[in-house]
Amino acid sequence: MANTVLQAKQLSWQVDGKSIINQIDFNLVKGETVAIVGPNGAGKTSLLKCLYGEYQDFTGNIFLKGKSLKSISTKDIAKQLSVVSQHSNSVFNLTVVDVVRMGLIPHKGLFETDTNSDLEHINQALDKVDLLDKKQQSFNTLSGGEQQRALIARAIVQAADILIMDEPTNHLDIYYQHQILKLAKTLNITLLLTIHDLNLAAEYCDRLVLMNNGAVVSNAKPIDVLTPSTLKQVFDLDCFVDQNPFTSKPRITFAAHNIQQVSDS
Repeated sequence: MANTVLQAKQLSWQVDGKSIINQIDFNLVKGETVAIVGPNGAGKTSLLKCLYGEYQDFTGNIFLKGKSLKSISTKDIAKQLSVVSQHSNSVFNLTVVDVVRMGLIPHKGLFETDTNSDLEHINQALDKVDLLDKKQQSFNTLSGGEQQRALIARAIVQAADILIMDEPTNHLDIYYQHQILKLAKTLNITLLLTIHDLNLAAEYCDRLVLMNNGAVVSNAKPIDVLTPSTLKQVFDLDCFVDQNPFTSKPRITFAAHNIQQVSDS
């Protein structure tokens, strides 16, 4: 497909002989915002980790801008693809500006120091995510939404044209969920994310890839993926799909009447 920037062909990945993702074909087109959705254990995060090179022991093929991912160095992958993962806590007590500065690493030699232009770029990224006034604060003391914004600033500094985000709205309240997704959209780059909230996915994404049991169930526009019959098949819950009156995007309401009560005994 023309303008395909990331592609998987017959991609499978196993752990201890157990299939986690199975025979997946996937493509990401330049400029798209695509969400991988599905229940817990569907293989969403595992698929992402294969696509950005954290897992190398997959079978099948992954291509980044037409080149086999396994043939590209880690540094060169990082020049083209940035990642905001679920677990954002820093191992060390780094400041916000130090975390954001990490975005420069793929573009620097071993002993190369930051230039005035680099520092200006860092400040511009911090300003864009509204964290310039907290640049010297410890990253670990930020709220969850602020940490996600700092990691997006790092991605801005990294200057990759594909951004992968694994559950970027996890543990955030409604306001910050929308803030993070709106901010990501303003970057005008190719976005691939996993997300649990189907209504958020429908609101912000051009296409949804619905997974279950390690396989792709549906891959299309939100209106075509989020149908009562498909969602019943995947989530085993009845649902009603109507239209968000503010945006005309599909909006899902799940029925809880058929959820079995778990006994305490």
